[in-house]
Amino acid sequence: MGAIPCFDCDGGMLEARVERYRDETSVGVIDIPGVEMLVCARCGSREMVEEGWKVIEGEMVKRGWEPCARHREG
Repeated sequence: MGAIPCFDCDGGMLEARVERYRDETSVGVIDIPGVEMLVCARCGSREMVEEGWKVIEGEMVKRGWEPCARHREG
């Protein structure tokens, strides 16, 4: 994957990383280590990639939660 400019800051570049994903949902807190995502080296903004969504959705299904549109949109 080539370099991708950050969508949130001027001049930052997104880098592929594996990091902890944490979010508070209407049914509880999701806290998952080892999620693939793109992170801006300058501002820290996160953009999810398909592989990361698969991990998040898999964890939600294991908990009996229905993945919602918010988790598909980022």
